[in-house]
Amino acid sequence: MRFTILALLAVLCLPVMAGEDERLETADRFARLFMDGAYDELPPFLDAALSGAMPPPVARQVRETLIAQNGAVKSVGTTWLQDELQGYLRYRTPVEFEHAVLDLRVILDAEGKVAGLFHAEHEPQPGTEKKKAEGRPQDPAPPFPYREEDVEYGNGKIRLGGTLAIPDGDGPFPAVLLISGSGPQNRDSELFGHRPFHVWSDQLARAGVAVLRVDDRGVGDSSGDIASSTTEEFAADALAGVHFLAARPEIDAQRVGLLGHSEGGVVAPLAASRSDDVAFVVMLAGTGVPGDETLYRQMELISRAAGVSGEPLKQLLDAQRVLIRAVLKGKDDATVRKAMRELVVTQNGGLIAEDSLKTQVEQQTDRVTSRWFRFFLAHDPRRALRKVDVPVLALFGGKDLQVEPAQNAPEVQRALKKAGNDDATVLTIDGLNHLFQKAETGASGEYGAIDETINPEVLRIVGEWIVERFASDG
Repeated sequence: MRFTILALLAVLCLPVMAGEDERLETADRFARLFMDGAYDELPPFLDAALSGAMPPPVARQVRETLIAQNGAVKSVGTTWLQDELQGYLRYRTPVEFEHAVLDLRVILDAEGKVAGLFHAEHEPQPGTEKKKAEGRPQDPAPPFPYREEDVEYGNGKIRLGGTLAIPDGDGPFPAVLLISGSGPQNRDSELFGHRPFHVWSDQLARAGVAVLRVDDRGVGDSSGDIASSTTEEFAADALAGVHFLAARPEIDAQRVGLLGHSEGGVVAPLAASRSDDVAFVVMLAGTGVPGDETLYRQMELISRAAGVSGEPLKQLLDAQRVLIRAVLKGKDDATVRKAMRELVVTQNGGLIAEDSLKTQVEQQTDRVTSRWFRFFLAHDPRRALRKVDVPVLALFGGKDLQVEPAQNAPEVQRALKKAGNDDATVLTIDGLNHLFQKAETGASGEYGAIDETINPEVLRIVGEWIVERFASDG
């Protein structure tokens, strides 16, 4: 689950269309309006998901935080196109503050709407200064005590492409399949310049564990359409990966497990509850309550972090509850659309143009009435957890605003106890956000600004847990 308040997923793989000059102008105009503090002029630029996540009060908080940390704005430079990734155009606008120079990173989708706004260390435009090397401090670097192989396997008509890391040595090795969170992700689960699944693969392969990381449906080398699929179908994809690994001569078929983050932390135990071929499960910020309960709490936490409280917060939560109840009860589209309209108006404090309102309502209504969202709202992960009797490690970040540990960790613990699972470990690690980075507030706006991809303590805990049980005799 990523960073949007309402729909929980960001569309990350729309095709790039013509009109890049116009998009450059859009990105530049948006960045300047933001830095000028013209908050009420921003909503028409935003896509539906970001509009819900960043109404004017949130935009104000983000800008004021930047100024508080870096000093007054001295100048805004020329916007330039950095690259295109999975259908998104990524722009940089240099901003000179009193004490630092940073880049605003404005992400535009295929329709020319702003789908993301982050800030990062300044990077000169190629051709003007020497370009800094890409990457984060934890990105894997040689020498590698393992080899990597591009692989492909199927789940019925769906073809799934990925990368298999195999440790040096004779084997057979234990293995783990990595399962991403909601929304279309590539095999590295790339987000905000971080590649967490590449980091996981490197760390575990160095510890003697084979690792398979895979493009989600409809991304990279994988076929299918993630938007029309559900968590249940992702569990079937995961089991197809388990069976692929078990058939490899380098892999011990009795020691193949699953590691899932966020929605992947729901997929993993669901898959394990349906197959005896899964040897262990690692849940990273996986939920322990139904999706509707997760959303209610998520909305409250993110809104409070954005400075919303009192009657405005109550109105926002009430509007969300009306919408979710309408979707859960299978109400007709007109009823859902009406509830969605009320929520969007409330999220924007009533300050939204009618044409923008209509667009957002239609787009968001399509999302909340999708197969994925309906399944997510109603699915109770505890039913699957009560059937999982293989070793389970469930970790939560103490500052996670998207999957709150206080709401979810006890439910995971209770469900595994009811399963009679005598090897279940549930831990909350202080100071970590939803991505398991060391964070100040846990808000999503920090994700891209933090150099750390995964906190080393988390890497250590998971690695030692798997090796102790499944690789010590490898």
